[in-house]
Amino acid sequence: MARSAPLTRREFARRLARQAAGAVALGGIGLQGRAAPASPAAAPAERRGVWRVTHLPRALTSPVSTPPGETWRYLIVYPFQVAPRLAGLSLNIKPSPGPGQDFPVGGDILLFDDLQRLEPAEAIPLFRNHDAPNPHADGKLAHMTKPPAQIGFVPWGARRADGRPHPHAGTGFALTSPIAQPVDDSEGTLHFPDRIGRRSFTGSRSFRYLECYQLRYDGRTFTGDAGKRFAAPPEVDGCLLRVGGMGAAIPDGDDLLIGMQAQRIGSDRLGAGLARWRRIDGEWRPVAFTLITPEDNSMEPTLVRDLDGSLLFLARAPRHLGPPVRIWRQAGTGGPWELRINVNGITNSTPITLNQAADGTPYVLLNLRQPDFRLPPDVPSDGGISRLEPKGRRGERSTICLLALNEARDGFCTPLIVKDPLVDYGVPPHGTVWAADHATGSVVQLADGQWHGVFGYRLLEWIENTHFAPPTPQTGCYLDEVISLGPPRPPWNLG
Repeated sequence: MARSAPLTRREFARRLARQAAGAVALGGIGLQGRAAPASPAAAPAERRGVWRVTHLPRALTSPVSTPPGETWRYLIVYPFQVAPRLAGLSLNIKPSPGPGQDFPVGGDILLFDDLQRLEPAEAIPLFRNHDAPNPHADGKLAHMTKPPAQIGFVPWGARRADGRPHPHAGTGFALTSPIAQPVDDSEGTLHFPDRIGRRSFTGSRSFRYLECYQLRYDGRTFTGDAGKRFAAPPEVDGCLLRVGGMGAAIPDGDDLLIGMQAQRIGSDRLGAGLARWRRIDGEWRPVAFTLITPEDNSMEPTLVRDLDGSLLFLARAPRHLGPPVRIWRQAGTGGPWELRINVNGITNSTPITLNQAADGTPYVLLNLRQPDFRLPPDVPSDGGISRLEPKGRRGERSTICLLALNEARDGFCTPLIVKDPLVDYGVPPHGTVWAADHATGSVVQLADGQWHGVFGYRLLEWIENTHFAPPTPQTGCYLDEVISLGPPRPPWNLG
């Protein structure tokens, strides 16, 4: 394959605009071209929309709890509100090297009130992996590995819409789904061009469960309990709930709403939908669930409440469908869910999230579409696709883009480039491709009393995740802010 010189930022922006416009020709709902204003000062007082995105240095690198002789990195991050002028981060920890792809070691909570003033020494360990018998593999000892924790939290000091104190202020929950992983190579090893390492338990030998931690903050101290393991997936409204979502819950009266995966009883396939969590007898638990996507193994759902009070819902679709970017809307509580956006050809099969700017403008964070690098049919691979190609160029997770929804909520405004590490840092140290992904945001109030549309993402060279390469100088967790035009639309009443 012939290689050309890396694109300049201006050339790359032109290419991105052409690629987005091409989605119109592919069918579905196209992207509506709408240029951003030159300055927020020039906008009318009531105009809303995304103006720009900050480009801050790396936020976090390593936990202070890293054991001697080991290398750990903070990577995936979900922001959420903790109290007036105080926010938190749900942080995922990855060891380097790890025995296989996406092998975590635990999760922390870190409180902060300024994006550029984070204190890793103040991180609160929420959970760590533990070893236990795998009941689906004749009791064979396994690492119970814990993915990033979804968070639902009612801020301390929060009030109801009518100004009365929120009855559950200062409480919440964290959800993770421990997965049994072999402690040795007895299940075999992988030797694919794009991935090596220890094989997981598969088929009838695979095992995972749901774990829920009850969280509390009293104005001074943030705590999480030891966690409750559900012996079987919780059954709600004819569905067995899984975690499978990203980010933080949103309020709905005294309850919290969060996206989750689920399996309808009698079905062998998963879908994604909306779970309602309620605090009963001092404990948050799921009480209702609505399946929204088709039962096509959609995953990683996120949702926001729009300016008119309606709900918008997005879930990552399977690769074999394109994958499309699909957004559903529910106009009123209990009403039907309408598929409003269904666009193919703008992203790969990578994490994608629905978020909100401080002025309420909904936007999507995704990875720019790159052509799949197909391996020869006789080469053993994971789905026939190499995620480490083309070397020294942009892979399928290399560039994060932001697409704000248009006013009709049936398409997108002009895309913005959020992170292009090939431009920022050049070719990664091991010469493969960068991965900047899992970008997820929340609107939070910080020490300045202002509301900020904060989002975080991880950055690493993808070979770190698949071939035990050491971390790059840039590897870690990043936080940035979406700057919007209109007056803030706070998600919480903090008095």
